[in-house]
Amino acid sequence: MSYQNRYRNYRAHMVNSQAVPNVKVSDPLIKIRLETLLANPSLQKNAHSVSFAKSLLSQFEQRNSLSQKQVDCIEKLEKQYDPTILETTKAQDNDWAKEYSPNKKAKACKIAKWYKDQFEQKIQPFYYQRTAENILNNPDYIPSRTDYDKMVNNKFSDRFLQNSLAPAKFAPSDIVCPVETKNQDARERQNKFPYKNGIVIAVKDPLRSVKGGRIYTIIATGTEDVFDIEERYLKKDRDFT
Repeated sequence: MSYQNRYRNYRAHMVNSQAVPNVKVSDPLIKIRLETLLANPSLQKNAHSVSFAKSLLSQFEQRNSLSQKQVDCIEKLEKQYDPTILETTKAQDNDWAKEYSPNKKAKACKIAKWYKDQFEQKIQPFYYQRTAENILNNPDYIPSRTDYDKMVNNKFSDRFLQNSLAPAKFAPSDIVCPVETKNQDARERQNKFPYKNGIVIAVKDPLRSVKGGRIYTIIATGTEDVFDIEERYLKKDRDFT
């Protein structure tokens, strides 16, 4: 890197790293706003919010000012505990609870289990963990509409559902063998199924959101070796059809 580029990057870093001036706000209405918040029954139910509002009020009474960031926090609290907004939110939650049908619940449970299984099999991190665990551990739990949409209505979950609902190509007792291919992953396929053929003994939902991801438990013919393998690596053994 040239000296000019290094200097330019250094200057940009120094500009970006400079602290934003801590503007002081001395509006006397701040005290009234905080006292109004502390009198709000909804805020009183949240110990953390009560403690935070009291701390801001104490600081304002001592210094007769707060920073702009602290004033912004007051505005957030006011919006969070605004009676009109809370009433609207409550009505929306009630509507969603009615809309959360047995079909939606079954779909949420299936996808929550899928995310958990992927994590336990070390395929990927436990995405949407809080929502998924609440759904799996509490039959009466209803996720928020936002949490439901994030976990269920994304392209990976959609692909998983499509693959899991697609008819299985093989059934228990079918005799299968590895797919023959000239692709670069031929060795990988061979490592996954290092036998001439095997018998399907169980059919499972996919773990990966890929086409042909459904999992089959196979017992290798003439052995006691049992293993799991994805559908995309299998075909029916024509010698037994």
